[in-house]
Amino acid sequence: MDVADIANWLAEKQNYEPAKAIMVAKKILKCAPQLLAHFDNWMQTGVLPVIEVEGFTLERLIAEYQMKPAGAFLTLDWLIDEPETAKQALREGYDQIIYSSPKNVEQVQEGVKPAPKTDEQSKEESTP
Repeated sequence: MDVADIANWLAEKQNYEPAKAIMVAKKILKCAPQLLAHFDNWMQTGVLPVIEVEGFTLERLIAEYQMKPAGAFLTLDWLIDEPETAKQALREGYDQIIYSSPKNVEQVQEGVKPAPKTDEQSKEESTP
C-alpha cells in the first residue's frame, strides 16, 4: 500500500478530488501502525472497523462530527498522539482542526462540529 494506491482508492471509492486524495493518502501513511492496518482492511473489505481511542470511534466521529471516514481515521491517530489537545478540539469544535503532532503538522479535518453538550455542561453555563 502506497500513496498512489490510497489516493486512487479515495478518489474512486470515496469521491475525493485527486489533489485532496493525494494529500490525505500521505497523512494516512503516517498513521500509527495499528490504524494503518485497519485502514488497509477497510480498503479491501469496505467494512469500517470498530476501533476506539479515548472514547471515540470511527462511527462516532462520522455520525456526530460529520467527518469522512478517512478524516475519522486521521482524528483517531491524533487522539493517539495528542489525546488531551484532540479531545479539547473535538469538544469545542472548530471549522478546521490544525494540530502539531510529530508525524503531521497539517490540517486534519474540515467542518468539525462541537459535540452535543451534556446536561451538566448546560447547567454550568447557565449558572451565574
